[in-house]
Amino acid sequence: MVGEEKTLKALAAEAAANEARYKARVRTVLRSSYSAHWRRMLAPLLKALTLKPRTGR
Repeated sequence: MVGEEKTLKALAAEAAANEARYKARVRTVLRSSYSAHWRRMLAPLLKALTLKPRTGR
């Protein structure tokens, strides 16, 4: 039983470590995807806007 318990604990620890790495990778990929999207959309967005200088003050 002792050997099986150690093996089970080791497997649980490995699964937890892999899950953390997986979540970090997903977060990185999603972030870069959204960043690239907004970078591409910035020029057309700015062209569509009419900007006026602030008056007053």
